[in-house]
Amino acid sequence: MLRFFRSGGVAQALVAAIAVAIIVIFALEFRPGRGAGGPSLSRTCAVRIEGRCVDRKDYFAAEGLALRGVAPAVIKREGLRAKILEGLVERELLLMEAERLGLGVGEEQIEPELMAGRARVTLPAAEAAKLGPSLGLIDGVRLLQVKSPQTKAFDYEIYQRVIKSWSNRSPKEFSLWQRRELLAERVRDLVRARVRVADAEVFQAFEREKSKVVVRSVHVAKEWVAKWGVDLSDAAVDRWAAENVAQVDEAWKTEEPKFKAGCLLVREIAVPFAKDATSDEKVGARDRLEQAKERIDDGRPFALEARLTGTGDAAVVGGSIGCLDESYGEGAKELLAAAQSLAPGKVSAIVETPSGFHLLQLEAKLAEKDARTYGRRHVARRLAWKFLADEATRKLAAAIVERAKSGAKLEEAATALATELVEQTWGKPTAPAPGKTPEPHPALAADDRPKVSISAPFSIRSNPLREVPASATFAAKAFALAAPDAVHPEPIPARDGWVVLQLKEKEPATRAAFENEKHLWTRTLLAMKQDEAVARYLAQLRAAVKGKLEVDQKLAEDPAGAERDEG
Repeated sequence: MLRFFRSGGVAQALVAAIAVAIIVIFALEFRPGRGAGGPSLSRTCAVRIEGRCVDRKDYFAAEGLALRGVAPAVIKREGLRAKILEGLVERELLLMEAERLGLGVGEEQIEPELMAGRARVTLPAAEAAKLGPSLGLIDGVRLLQVKSPQTKAFDYEIYQRVIKSWSNRSPKEFSLWQRRELLAERVRDLVRARVRVADAEVFQAFEREKSKVVVRSVHVAKEWVAKWGVDLSDAAVDRWAAENVAQVDEAWKTEEPKFKAGCLLVREIAVPFAKDATSDEKVGARDRLEQAKERIDDGRPFALEARLTGTGDAAVVGGSIGCLDESYGEGAKELLAAAQSLAPGKVSAIVETPSGFHLLQLEAKLAEKDARTYGRRHVARRLAWKFLADEATRKLAAAIVERAKSGAKLEEAATALATELVEQTWGKPTAPAPGKTPEPHPALAADDRPKVSISAPFSIRSNPLREVPASATFAAKAFALAAPDAVHPEPIPARDGWVVLQLKEKEPATRAAFENEKHLWTRTLLAMKQDEAVARYLAQLRAAVKGKLEVDQKLAEDPAGAERDEG
């Protein structure tokens, strides 16, 4: 081959032609303005800090080591590629610090790591403690199988295949990469070494976790108050509508076309089931509605039973859905057929639709002269209960708090005040026949009535009531109560109303129990504070290079479309 190039003549001409072709191709490929701007951050560097370039090979190697086996949907949803990029930024900041401090990693330090199959990848410090284990990393380390299954000794051929598979790097490239990762870890270790935890601090953390309280609570549900404690009579609704004309007018614009002369005015009790409900679930839903129909047949008013058995906004207003037409949605055809066969005041058989079981009562056919009055009142009633119930729910919960604070038992206070509210709206029950036991109003037997619940023991980090959002800091409020029977001074907001809180008992953590677990708690708290220290340290390093940092975000957004190095 060498004689060929030395022979001159045609060979020299051929060599010259090849050289010219290479020059032309190079000029075309890397000319200014080509593609996204010629050689740039996005083509050569994943990260650039103060002129230091982290090659895209590092990104793809880190991605392969950290994200292999993770579903693409999870990678996208959790933004994992962006976190790999952030890890590269942090690693480079730590390497810059290592240079400043004069730190290094020798062959005697990196070789045992490689032979043990310990491959490191830097994850963002603020998330590493949670993110690493979710990716199968232990302290940022992926354990690779580089030993012979037969001899259990390090096998260089296996090592080559494994690191190529995981990172697409040659042994030399992989070693250089891991040397840099190990050096970054040395800087993190220096930061961690400065962290200390005092015995008192550890006991405080133990005490917070291990101390338990048991509470009594009363959930005052807005829907219960709306059904039973808010006056929604025609007169009350008309008064509310007169004071809130603009809101009623706005809602009426949408609803007016439904209220046509001759439409069927219907009340409904609906017991829904899921589209994938089992036959047993459907049987249970039907049984519930059959029991409701039996009570109606025995004389209970339909509107009263709708409040007890029905669900949703219609139940709050006694089952009234106004004009039944095609706008009802799924099941409208079946329900219209059932309603059209009814005489005014009569109740249908149970109707099954794709969304549930239904009972209907036909009130009347809407007369043309009543269309506007009835329609606007129906719209106003649907609006009014939500506004009126807000205030009434808060007032009832506050009244229970005050009565319990004055010394009444919480259960007695809740029952008495709920009874007063129901009687104020519905009147007192009629006297029973001689020899008969008076029956309470159905509202006072409803499952969602205000009543006392007693929690299981819980710690300050728990939330024993699912109806209370985490933002309400329910547990902290419970632990702030000093003595049994103490009541939180005001109602606590719930997702659908308010909760009254009373302490039943408190069991503080003991020093004796702490001594048995002290070592574990010290180690756990120390690790947590070390992670926090590293995260703060890196935040300071990042602030110091503000304006001097560039990151190729395209790698995080669409690496599948990026040109990967096969290196």
